[in-house]
Amino acid sequence: MSPSSLHTQIFENLPDAVILTDAEGFITAWNPAAERLFGYSSEEAIGKTPLIILEPATAPQLIGQIRMATRQHGQWQGIVCYRRKDGGGGVLQAISIPLYDEQGVFVGRLGIGRVPGGQEPVSPDLKAALFQLNAITETIPLGIFMTDPQGRCLYANPACQRITGMTFEETLNDGWAKAIHPDDREKVTESWSLASQCGAVFESEPRFVHRDGRTLHTRMCARQIMDGDRLLGYVATVEDITERKNAEALLREQTEQIRNFALRMAMQNEQLEASARKLENLAATDGLTELKNHRAFQKRLEMEALRTERYGAPLSLLLLDIDRFKEYNDTYGHPAGDHALKEVAGKLASFIRDTDFAARYGGEEFAIILPETENAGALALAERVRVAVSEIVHVLRPLTVSIGVATWSARACDRQSLITRADRALYAAKRAGGNCVVCLDQEETEAKQSLPPE
Repeated sequence: MSPSSLHTQIFENLPDAVILTDAEGFITAWNPAAERLFGYSSEEAIGKTPLIILEPATAPQLIGQIRMATRQHGQWQGIVCYRRKDGGGGVLQAISIPLYDEQGVFVGRLGIGRVPGGQEPVSPDLKAALFQLNAITETIPLGIFMTDPQGRCLYANPACQRITGMTFEETLNDGWAKAIHPDDREKVTESWSLASQCGAVFESEPRFVHRDGRTLHTRMCARQIMDGDRLLGYVATVEDITERKNAEALLREQTEQIRNFALRMAMQNEQLEASARKLENLAATDGLTELKNHRAFQKRLEMEALRTERYGAPLSLLLLDIDRFKEYNDTYGHPAGDHALKEVAGKLASFIRDTDFAARYGGEEFAIILPETENAGALALAERVRVAVSEIVHVLRPLTVSIGVATWSARACDRQSLITRADRALYAAKRAGGNCVVCLDQEETEAKQSLPPE
């Protein structure tokens, strides 16, 4: 008997199902035991792939496991969930052996399946668990794929295929890596290699380019599959986080828009506040002399009077009137008179402290509020002002002022009485010929002191 005939008899009479496939995975031989076990004749099976007898829920994962194992160990052994032509099925023990020619070129696989004693080699519970595990892997929305130690893909579940837009076959080998965005591919390779060297879990958020051209944001994690100290490959997950990234980008954009809007509003508020302050200042300022006006004077004096009433702080007031100002206007004209008013206002502004308050009281009259100032201090300042006005040179004739001084006291214990008393003192100065300072408090004190004792 020739070796060829012997091999044929062995092949035909083996009790185990024997299947031969070529390098592309198509069935080239199918023995009678396979016909009996799976229900397909040799003619029906040859030219097909083993997928016709594999349980659909477990087939892709099983193919990946076989490819990984044969690259590492030369063969694969394990449990296969199969399906007959008539729809029945079960679980069998199987072995897959890679075949090579004399030059070492891979030419196909030899697959042997056995159901010992016609019974399933595993319990019903284990069989159910296998189906559940594979059902989860195939239906879970999280992409799952396995690679060999070199990163060549051996298995990719449907979710992974949806992320890449590739078929199962296109994803295999380095197909999955080609789907990574070109700008992210090198970074993923370097990070994966570094994590592998450290034995750490690889984590990254690369972009994938779907077959239809869309760019998807993903989160990828991978860990090693070890057999003791030997690296068998990697199992990785890929999650499509495009919606989350888009939402984050939208949130950042909206936050930036809100921030810019808030900045614009803050700037507008500052401008409005500045405008309001400017308007308020204009409303409180005399347009000619740029001192505060009568309205602002009354408001400030009211505030200082309330402070004096509450805390007992000293308070004095000066009222000034330019002597013979009507004559000056009639002689030199109103423009010259306006210039004279501005010169006097400038001199007053140069004399007062930051806490003092100078205002144009009306016409050629001015007022100076002196907080925290006793009568003696007010008289001294009034005299310096009188002298300074008389020394103004940029006018058409020398100017003089009459000044009335009043200090908060029992006779002037509110805003109006303080004004009235200063006004009376001013008129006393005018009646005395002008160019002088008068304080009724001082005159009354001197008059009292000149009376004979009783």
